[in-house]
Amino acid sequence: MPAGERSQTWYPEIVELLRSNWRSELELSDVLALRELLQEAMMQLRRQRGIVSATVRCRCCGTTGPGADPVISVRALLLSVRRFGIDSAQVVAAREREWMLYRRQHHLDRFGKPLVMSGDPASRPRVPGVLDDEAQQSAHHDEVRPSTTTVDYMRLSTSYRHPAGSS
Repeated sequence: MPAGERSQTWYPEIVELLRSNWRSELELSDVLALRELLQEAMMQLRRQRGIVSATVRCRCCGTTGPGADPVISVRALLLSVRRFGIDSAQVVAAREREWMLYRRQHHLDRFGKPLVMSGDPASRPRVPGVLDDEAQQSAHHDEVRPSTTTVDYMRLSTSYRHPAGSS
């Protein structure tokens, strides 16, 4: 496997697929469908080439395992249109603003999937590479860690003395 291919998202075949399907006047629902098409093509390409995600180590518990597969967000798709010279920066900027408004109006996540505001966690949409709160807890052995925002930094800064001495 060539170096860097594990973490690569924009393979030449995917860029070519984007080039052949992109139109400046695409409706946002069609942009979402294009994102799905590119995501599926990338995953199929990775399977065909036998590319697996790099092994990572969890900073919380030290467990090692395969990292998350790359996921193409709608914004990444739009930015790649500019990056690969498929459309102008002005068109991409306008489409980004349009996406931001559309996403808010339709309550979508960054992948164009509906957000679930409340309800049963099992009914939440599953996004590749993203763990929900429940999955994160089980992944970290149900260990609950305090948030760093609860630390009293003022107390720490006045009570800490460097072991090498004072001054």
